[in-house]
Amino acid sequence: MASFEEAVKKYPEQFSYESDIQNTAPVGFNKFVIAGMGGSGLAAGIIKALKPELDIIEHRDYALPAEVLTKAGVAADTLFIAVSYSGNTKETIDFFNQAQSRGLNVAVVTTGGELLKLAKEKGVPYVQIPDIGVPARMAVGLMVRATLKLMGEEMLLNELKDLSTSLDPMRWENKGKYLADQLFNKAAIIYASTRNQALAYNWKIRLNETGKTLAFYNVLPELAHNEIAALADKPYTAYIFLKDDEDDPRVKKAMDYLEKRYFWGEAAPLEGESRPVRFFNSVLLADWTGFYSSERLGIAWDDATLIEEFKKLNYGEG
Repeated sequence: MASFEEAVKKYPEQFSYESDIQNTAPVGFNKFVIAGMGGSGLAAGIIKALKPELDIIEHRDYALPAEVLTKAGVAADTLFIAVSYSGNTKETIDFFNQAQSRGLNVAVVTTGGELLKLAKEKGVPYVQIPDIGVPARMAVGLMVRATLKLMGEEMLLNELKDLSTSLDPMRWENKGKYLADQLFNKAAIIYASTRNQALAYNWKIRLNETGKTLAFYNVLPELAHNEIAALADKPYTAYIFLKDDEDDPRVKKAMDYLEKRYFWGEAAPLEGESRPVRFFNSVLLADWTGFYSSERLGIAWDDATLIEEFKKLNYGEG
């Protein structure tokens, strides 16, 4: 396993990765079901956030999503993409097997494991991404690019390639350390706009897995109709506001109100000259915040003891 600093410094390199599809490349699909668990499940939401007009269903479960199977013509226009960094995620393997058994169009993104073996045996399109010695959540750039390649989204692929030179991971270290200090011994609550829901979820995952910190998220304007009713002066909560200049002005006004209202809150504005840059700059800040949160707790950032113990219950592998 690479050190955190090594992993984060090399993060931009993932966006120069050129995916190579093995077997016949899938063509002609305009609907996608993308399955993945944990860090491997982040790619679908990121792609949807960057290009909302894409018809994508995110699937984080065994089997297949029922709403897809009830639609007529699903086999003709839908590509089912199984994403597992390790290649041994039991839920995703089950998704692959059920799609195969129904004669659906399926493709794979993985570094190896059982899923790669199945893709080769069944002759389905797959991209074997490199194992770069990091947890799946920190290899999301590779998985996003490989998934986009299978989807045929060349324009977005080219746009994301610019991130290999425009991201500066070390820029966010001090801010991440500051946020980690504020989050110490608190439950983190991340607020974002609906259009940035995938980003808020990325923050949650990184604070949970890297930072060993309880974290939750919600989005505006929905939270203003329910969650805002909860008293805001709890000493055990800390709020992070993912502010975006491109958000609806009404959402920005609500975000400003909440920042002033809550007991402790810190703005974490999205910064950068394009939406992909702003999105992944924020992801990098979340990574640093998680890293320093784990340091404050005296737990290794890449410790996955509890997750591995849970897998032994035969729930699944990530």
